[in-house]
Parts: sequence; C-alpha cells; structure tokens
Amino acid sequence: MLKAHSHALIFSNINILRNEHRLLLDTLRARRSEGSNVVSTALLAHLRRDLYSVYCATFEDGVAALVQERAAHAKLNVWLNNAQLASGLTVDLPALLIQPVQRVPRYRLLLLEIEKLTYVRAGSDELLLT
Repeated sequence: MLKAHSHALIFSNINILRNEHRLLLDTLRARRSEGSNVVSTALLAHLRRDLYSVYCATFEDGVAALVQERAAHAKLNVWLNNAQLASGLTVDLPALLIQPVQRVPRYRLLLLEIEKLTYVRAGSDELLLT
C-alpha cells in the first residue's frame, strides 16, 4: 500500500531513535531501582544528536510523502484513520511524527535542569544528584 521510498521518507530512522530511547530509559530505570543517584555524563551523551539530525533533515519530506500517499490511496487513508481510532490517540500520524523533532530542545532544557541539581565529582564523568 505504501511505496518503499515513501515509507523510508516518512519514518526515516525512527526505529533507531526508539531503540536508543528504550536503552536509555532502561538504564535510567535500573539506576533508580538500585537507589543510585549517580548519572554518568556519558549516559546523558547517549542522546545522540546525529540520529536526530538525520530524522529532522528528512521530516518535512516525510510529511509531504505521507500527504501524497494519503491523497493517492483511499485505502491508506481509511487504514490510518482506523488505526488512530483503535489506538485511542487523539492525534494523527503527522502529530506523532513531529515529536522527535520537538524532543531535541526538550533534552537541552532537561540537561540544563539536571546540571543545576548536580555537581561533578573531580576527575570523573559522573554527576551526583544533590
């Protein structure tokens, strides 16, 4: 139903981004469950900007491809509408696709906030939450 080229444009490297986030969240949850207040700066650096750069560079082309595919294929349009209803989401696919683009400035703000609440152990790449 969806051309391979359009699929590649629409979803870009979103699976890689999702997997990176899953690893990061799992690590943070494990640290929290261990009672650790140590956050490695290397872990925070795990939020790889290069992955977001790829996604952001193709985002507008992806949305344009989605609009074209929806206009050309009524079945795709119906399927996407049904998938949205079945998921219980109140937003459509383009609203979901913009979220990784919006996440980048949120991470910057998060890191600035973490920096305010931490101090660096001398000679270490660890931040200690105060």
